[in-house]
Amino acid sequence: MEYVQRWDDVLFLHWRVDAGELQSRVPAALEVDTFDGSAWISAVIFRLRSRVRGMPHFPFVSSMTEVNLRTYVRCGGAPGIWLLSVRADHRIAARIARWLTPMPYTYCPLRYASVEHGFEYRDPEASLAFRPTGSEAAAPEGSFDAWLLERYRLFAQAKSAPMKDAVVVHEPWAVRAVEFAAWKGNFGGGVGMDLRRPPDAAHFSTGVGATFGKFERLSISEALAPVASQIPVPLLRS
Repeated sequence: MEYVQRWDDVLFLHWRVDAGELQSRVPAALEVDTFDGSAWISAVIFRLRSRVRGMPHFPFVSSMTEVNLRTYVRCGGAPGIWLLSVRADHRIAARIARWLTPMPYTYCPLRYASVEHGFEYRDPEASLAFRPTGSEAAAPEGSFDAWLLERYRLFAQAKSAPMKDAVVVHEPWAVRAVEFAAWKGNFGGGVGMDLRRPPDAAHFSTGVGATFGKFERLSISEALAPVASQIPVPLLRS
């Protein structure tokens, strides 16, 4: 099953963490990826609209605010993402997503809103206020920013099930810097990680349109195949 999606007002928060501690939190089939010797965890906050390709968009179940906590991994040398948690503010949509995919969706009351001088976010464990600064620009190829942002494969595994992966296709991220006005709480509390400090890096994007491929049982040879990461895709229309 393939999905057409739109991700809007995307905030990336990145923390440097110990690679050894992180390795124990991902399946044995995956290796924690590092940049200059450091592993990273990112919280990604955004507004999501999603529909199955060929089906209409149903506003009451197809739109939600999501925050996922992810880390960066490799499988057979292929780079990708592993989700430590996925929380959404729509109870029914989260339940459907968990039923249709191996992604670890859970319901959580979230508030993410644009305000006069930027954006505010709040959940039961953390809150922040920020504003994007500077102009949007794509991350240079081979840079640390590109290493964090330009990931087009997601690994996932439901309980007692084989490892699966799905390919996501969208245009390269165009991002801005972020300036924080308030910061409180722990973004890693739900998975036992101490992420109370402000992030070591952050990015903001107005958004992208994406196609999210079907989850397939993982084949190492397929995982090593190149991903067409810069194919433009149509934006999701309501």
